[in-house]
Amino acid sequence: MKKRTTSKFLEYMCCLDNMKNGYKVSIIGVIPIVFVTGIFGLNVGSSLEINDGVSQNQITATESERNEIILEKDIVSHDVNLSCTGNEQCLTGMITRIVDGDTIYLDEDHEIRLSLTNTPERHEMGFYNASQFTAVLCPVGTKATVDQDDKQPYDVYGRMLGKVTCGNKVLNSELLYAGHANILTRYCSTSEFSNEIWAEEFGC
Repeated sequence: MKKRTTSKFLEYMCCLDNMKNGYKVSIIGVIPIVFVTGIFGLNVGSSLEINDGVSQNQITATESERNEIILEKDIVSHDVNLSCTGNEQCLTGMITRIVDGDTIYLDEDHEIRLSLTNTPERHEMGFYNASQFTAVLCPVGTKATVDQDDKQPYDVYGRMLGKVTCGNKVLNSELLYAGHANILTRYCSTSEFSNEIWAEEFGC
């Protein structure tokens, strides 16, 4: 009787031990899964969608995340003429597409290229940051005013050239002040805006 009881007790302890070991194994198995899931679950970043007139692909950052720019801090107020001048068109409408830093669409019908201000092309360093800056200052769905350039109304591609105002800020000058663009000095003599403060400050 004593042997049988001892045998059952040992059997019980063995099973209990196995259960404990099984529990440990299951916990050890679950921890990495939870850990991995947590990493990938939290590693979901929002991306900026900017329409490209040719490929319609989403623009992705090609520059190091370590050099990420806090765009809201780049946008500051400067003394600029916010009203339309001259005899060419003065358009107010909704921004419907952003092609890149210096090209936008107004009401889908008008492709606007910024006068005097030039941002990097897709294959050049700074392209993403300039495009993102424009998307923050003049987001799709917001109202903008375009003052068409009297001296050079259109570029060689048929895009309307002008000064773009969003809220109380001029996109042309803000891109320059934030370091996302350079001024096209070769067009200073053929632009209505070459005498504005921002244009003169950057070389016109």
